[in-house]
Amino acid sequence: MKPNTPVWNHIVAEHPRFSTAVFPTKNSRRISVEELASVEVLDRAIAASDELFPMGVPKHQAQVWWFSLNNTLLGPALTAMVECHVTPSLDVARGAMFIQNPGTEHGQGYWMSFFTDVFTDDSEAAWRAAGADYARSIAPVIQALAEVAGASTRALWAVSVDAVAGAAVGAGNDAFEPYRGVRIAQALLAGMAEGVPEGVRLPEPHFRDFCDGHFQPTDVAAALAGEERDVHTVPQRVSCCMIYRSPAAGMCLSCPKQTPEERDRQLIDSFTFDF
Repeated sequence: MKPNTPVWNHIVAEHPRFSTAVFPTKNSRRISVEELASVEVLDRAIAASDELFPMGVPKHQAQVWWFSLNNTLLGPALTAMVECHVTPSLDVARGAMFIQNPGTEHGQGYWMSFFTDVFTDDSEAAWRAAGADYARSIAPVIQALAEVAGASTRALWAVSVDAVAGAAVGAGNDAFEPYRGVRIAQALLAGMAEGVPEGVRLPEPHFRDFCDGHFQPTDVAAALAGEERDVHTVPQRVSCCMIYRSPAAGMCLSCPKQTPEERDRQLIDSFTFDF
């Protein structure tokens, strides 16, 4: 099964890194949200995480897998929101999700792909509704993953908040519309706050702009008013994927475990254009 909308073809053509996040590979298997939340599937995902990024601690393996899954579910979709001016449904149950076949002995059950053929208009109301749908549809998976791996639901929700913020502003930067990315992120996260289970409180997102050689707080009011700035915007991370605990990997570029000075230096070094 492949998506039948030109939106995904455009996104993958412009951003080849999203290819395996959208298009299922050969011998992939479609999976429902209910099955994703099953003990069998989550146990396999945690084991696959340990094969790829060995840490030996189930809750850490679960967290890095959840980080990867959120990037799969959100990266292409939020890029489509920014670039194509449409709002893909983020109700995971309404889309097509697949467990990818990695073609290797290790990592079976780790990687997923996802797409939807349900779209609405390009508006704050649509973004907010998409955020609420996302929260409602992933809530059972978060609860099940916490129970299976002994992970913190609070930490898993924080990973999802970071995934939304990072995907939206990253797409905004790529499109030279960083404040559009901020505006979409704010609406999505407001919707998520409405869609989470009772008692769940999401961490507050924060953004910073890099301009003229230094970082400064993002002018969120200007972003919400529809203004644009010649800046590079980054979210302030509120979660950790835990991959730094694996000897097979290092710290993420914006890992909150780094000192602020080291994190900023690495972020600045990663920027590929001048202001």
